[in-house]
Amino acid sequence: MIAGALSIDETIANIKSELELVIDEGNTPLTLNTINTSVSFEALWLHDQLLGVSPYLSDTALIKAAEKEDVLNSALIRDVMVANPHSAKSDKVMEALEQRNETLPENIWAEINAGKNQISAKQALEIEISNLLAEKALIKSLLSQNYQEENKTDSLRWLMNHLPDALSAYREIWTWFDEGNTDYGLNAIQNLDLTALPENHRSYHNGYVELAEVTNQLVNDSAYVIQNDSLGFITLQNLAAFDNPAGIAARNLLTAYRLMNYEATIPVPNNTSKSATATFNYPKKAKKDKTAIHVFPNPANDYTILSYSIEESGTMQLVSQEGRVVRFENLKSGINQYLLRTGGLPSGVYTVKINADKQVLTSKLIIK
Repeated sequence: MIAGALSIDETIANIKSELELVIDEGNTPLTLNTINTSVSFEALWLHDQLLGVSPYLSDTALIKAAEKEDVLNSALIRDVMVANPHSAKSDKVMEALEQRNETLPENIWAEINAGKNQISAKQALEIEISNLLAEKALIKSLLSQNYQEENKTDSLRWLMNHLPDALSAYREIWTWFDEGNTDYGLNAIQNLDLTALPENHRSYHNGYVELAEVTNQLVNDSAYVIQNDSLGFITLQNLAAFDNPAGIAARNLLTAYRLMNYEATIPVPNNTSKSATATFNYPKKAKKDKTAIHVFPNPANDYTILSYSIEESGTMQLVSQEGRVVRFENLKSGINQYLLRTGGLPSGVYTVKINADKQVLTSKLIIK
C-alpha cells in the first residue's frame, strides 16, 4: 500500500511537469507580454500564435486576450476561446468577454459557452492529478487509522514525513503528545519552521502553540486543573470559537472535560430556486441586418472578418474579377462572424457572396 502511494507521487510529479511545459508553452510571463505588446496589424499573427499554444492557454492568458479588443475582434477571440474549452468554465474569463465594448454575436457566445460541456486536454491532465491525489489521500487515511489503532507512533511519524500534506508537520509533532512526551512536542511546535507550511495554514500556528502549552501543563503539573474561569479554560474557549484545526482540538478537549457542549451546525440547502438546466445570459444583443455583409478590414492584407446574419445555414464564395471562385466555405446560421484568410491571394477587387435564405448577399473586398 505504501509503495502504491509513493508511485502515485511520482506519477503526479510527472503530470505536473508535463503541464508546466505545455501551459502557455511553459512561459506564462512571455505569453502575457506577447499579448500585451501586440498591435492591431498583428491581429492574425497573434490569433495564430495563441491557437498554436491551444488548448493549453492559462486562464490568465485567456483573460488578457479577451481584454485585447483592439487586436482580437469577435471572430478572432471566438477562435481562441473555442480552442480552449476550459475558458467557458472560468467566471473571470467569461466576465472579461462580457466587458468588451464590441458586442459578441449570440452565435459566438453559444460556440464559446459550449466549452462548459467539454473536457479540454489541459483539464484532462488536471482531473488526472485530482483523481490521483484523492487515491493517495485514501491510502494515507487507511494507513494512518491503522497505525493509530495499533499505537504505532513511529510509523505515523514516518507516514507524515513520506506522504506529507498541509498539516503533516503538526500531526507528526502531536504524536509526541500522544506518547506522553509533551516537553519534546512543545519544543518542536514552538520551533517549527513556518516557511515549510502552506501560507494559508500559518495563521493556525499560534493556536497550536497555545493548545500545546495547555496540554503540556496538564501532563506535567498534577495541581493544574481546567475549570471555569481558569487561564487554561479561557485559552481553550477562545480557540474553540474558530473552525480551524486548533479550534476543533480545543473544543474536543473542553468537551472531554465536560466544560462545553458543542453541536455542529449543518447547513440546509436552499431549495427556493431550482434550475433544471444551466443557462447563460447573453450580456449584450447585436442588431440583425439581413441585407448586408459587413467586411473588416477592407482593404485586407492577410485576413478579413465577414459579419452576417442569416436565418438558415448557407455558403460563402470569394470570387475574383475573372469570375473564379477562390474561396468556398459553409456558414452557420444566425448572427455570426467568419474569419476569411486572404494571404497568398493576388491583389485586386473581389466579390464576397453569401447564399442563404433564398437570397444572395454581396460585398466588395479589396485585397492589397
